[in-house]
Amino acid sequence: MVVYSPSAPTTAVAGLLWLHGGGYFLGRPEQDMRIYRRLAERTGCVVVAPDYRLSVAHLYPAALDDCYTALIWMRDNVIRLGIREAQLAVAGESAGGGLTAALTLLARDRGEVNIAFQMPIYPMLDDRQSTELSPEVAVGDVHRMTYFGDRLTFRGGCDGRLLRASRRSKLQI
Repeated sequence: MVVYSPSAPTTAVAGLLWLHGGGYFLGRPEQDMRIYRRLAERTGCVVVAPDYRLSVAHLYPAALDDCYTALIWMRDNVIRLGIREAQLAVAGESAGGGLTAALTLLARDRGEVNIAFQMPIYPMLDDRQSTELSPEVAVGDVHRMTYFGDRLTFRGGCDGRLLRASRRSKLQI
């Protein structure tokens, strides 16, 4: 876990749990160090960036469980970190954005910690490469997203497309 504080720390600031991207199967908290520094310096918040288990070695909900554990740790250490408990936020990009959305819902459902704000940045929420609103995707992007999507759920010889489709909501956005 990486923790970044402003260079001129104060008490009772916002706490931001930052979840790194990487398609759920790669990445680590250290990849976004510039973002943490910028956020801490420009906003005065404390950034907590946990590592989470990746999908290539651990099935769902391992990553989500790790993020929830980090959120509880942040809540339990607000005094030590100089964070105001009423200002806990969660953010991340790509897979981190997807985990941000899932973690916020999980926290709401469990009722153990209140999240004041979430910021899912281009969240990876769906395995489809295009929609009616964005049908044109560059060939390289389709290849990359297919690569990510297949590693997200393909396990034990079963067809990952069937697993993903069975979880998809009936609602159309």
